[in-house]
Amino acid sequence: MTGVQTCALPDLTLTVSGSPDYGYEADIAFNLDIDASGTKVIAVISETYSGIAYDRIVYEDTLEKGSKVAVSFTAYSDADGLREVILYRDGKEVKRQDFVFTAKGS
Repeated sequence: MTGVQTCALPDLTLTVSGSPDYGYEADIAFNLDIDASGTKVIAVISETYSGIAYDRIVYEDTLEKGSKVAVSFTAYSDADGLREVILYRDGKEVKRQDFVFTAKGS
């Protein structure tokens, strides 16, 4: 192909599977000021797999304009104890907070 540039990249392994069954959960709640309708909000938990760090999305939604809009959901984890949840509004970090994850149903 004429005009196409390529560069050497390291190998990438992508594994696709069904939904994992996480054994721990935490009820998460934030109040967030939303300046404009259509604002995208996501919450993530930082994790590591085989030495590679990544952020796992545990919540995402598009919210309407409002003051102190409630963002609440149940997040799941493969480990119990304290986990940090990071909240983003339109791609910018707005809050970090630790939550305690306990066995499902406890």
